[in-house]
Amino acid sequence: MKKVLFLLFASILVLSACGDDNEQTEEDNISQAEDEQEVLTETDDPMEFGNRDNGYEVYNHGQSAYEFIEWYSSDLTDEEGFNTVTTEDGYEFTFSLALMHDVNSDQEVIGIFGEHNNESDEDLVFLDTPEVITDEQEQASTTFGLDQGVDSGVRSKVFDVISLEYDSPESFTMTVYYPRTGLEDEGDQVLEELEFTAE
Repeated sequence: MKKVLFLLFASILVLSACGDDNEQTEEDNISQAEDEQEVLTETDDPMEFGNRDNGYEVYNHGQSAYEFIEWYSSDLTDEEGFNTVTTEDGYEFTFSLALMHDVNSDQEVIGIFGEHNNESDEDLVFLDTPEVITDEQEQASTTFGLDQGVDSGVRSKVFDVISLEYDSPESFTMTVYYPRTGLEDEGDQVLEELEFTAE
């Protein structure tokens, strides 16, 4: 009888220990899944962020962070989310646009993620920054100036924001101007005017 009680008692101990292990493993799996969900994917590369297929959620720019809200697209937007405008002499501007939350200022902005590619024979300067007119009738332009220039034969990644004072637009018109070859060039020459809508 003592042997039976001993075996019964030993079986109960073994079964209870197994039950604790299963509970602990299940709790660990839930905790690990929650931790994985809290991690946002982020980058400081504007072309990587601008490619919709990459699925980044946060763009880091120096001390600033911008959280993704939604993409904007136009008739020129390709499957990766990029728009490309070109000049007849070899300058190309490839960019995507997204509504972003500026974490530092707690404001919504339109983020421009792109690249200048200057295959022309001239060094270029960007004195006429892109402008938008929103469906809320707000007129705004870029904050940083999309760089100040790009030399002949050079590619340059760019990031800029268009600050918004009113509600986030569902649509807007964006005017992109020709880059200049010098300060004496006539400004405000429209390269492309694009209609963007939120997706």
